[in-house]
Amino acid sequence: MRLVLFLLKSFFFFLALAIGAIFAGYNDEQISVHFVFVQASHASVGFWLLLFMFVGVLLGIFSSSLMVFRYYRILLKSKRNVGADSE
Repeated sequence: MRLVLFLLKSFFFFLALAIGAIFAGYNDEQISVHFVFVQASHASVGFWLLLFMFVGVLLGIFSSSLMVFRYYRILLKSKRNVGADSE
């Protein structure tokens, strides 16, 4: 069952990767992104979209890992309290 789930997840991952690559390939119009104080260099629409999606994924993983670390600390603290109560 694990093998089937792994293969299914891998298939969808590579499918999404292929669709993203095709999307980036067809969106080759050059644009310049204007941030608040900085103007970025010219790059394709597909590049900017993939870049911002990648940055968003990294920020999501980082924020999720902060929550997991917080819950891990709470779990360790409660395990220590239970161990101290039983002695």
